[in-house]
Amino acid sequence: MPTSYEPGRWQVDSWNAAVIGPGLVSPDGSTAATRLGDTIQVDVPLQTDRAGHPGTTFLIDYLGTRTALYADGELVDETSRPGTGEFDVPPGATNLGLETTLARLPGTAHLSTTVDVAWTFQSRHVVDPEPRPLPLTVVRFAPFLDRHNRMPAGPAAFVPVTVEAQHGTPPVDDLVVEASPDDGDTWAEVPVTSVGHGWLARIRHDSAARFVSLRATATDEGGNRVEQTIIRAYELAAR
Repeated sequence: MPTSYEPGRWQVDSWNAAVIGPGLVSPDGSTAATRLGDTIQVDVPLQTDRAGHPGTTFLIDYLGTRTALYADGELVDETSRPGTGEFDVPPGATNLGLETTLARLPGTAHLSTTVDVAWTFQSRHVVDPEPRPLPLTVVRFAPFLDRHNRMPAGPAAFVPVTVEAQHGTPPVDDLVVEASPDDGDTWAEVPVTSVGHGWLARIRHDSAARFVSLRATATDEGGNRVEQTIIRAYELAAR
């Protein structure tokens, strides 16, 4: 997405800082997921850095990718591309599910090696002449890391958590965060405290772990829900 800079002013912009995961600004700056009539258009970047820059990876570096839409529990259609697709919803369907995943080939990246997102939401036929944003949210993590995306040594850390939502989505009223020290083989729920416009998650670090994976479930006041998993969200520095 193009950015303008004013001459004669210093401006700092950070790129590729973890946690890298789903975002809701498509690479061209447009709304990531919309419905017009009974057609749903999706372009959700799954590799958005902490500053909100959407990214991508060469398809040859993926182990597996998929984006699928469900209506009333039945598969409508799916694509082999991560986070993108165009789907025609059956007339009258309002209970929808959208799932997307990417998995990177071993050796192509050491962080965010797998990103999975699943939304369940309510959406009706759109009669407006312009596409309407779907009521989707994503959970964003902003741990305090060094320039190598490593967490300084320590038994635990407080990780700021925010929710990014598309326009018109009701506020989130329930958030659950889990952490894994072993690439998702085991998970443990972590304490989450509401602070200002977000939350703080207190994550314990296993002394034998090298990476921390994060999983979150957020439900808004309208019952729309997102479940997302990021394997190897950040690295732990040696103690």
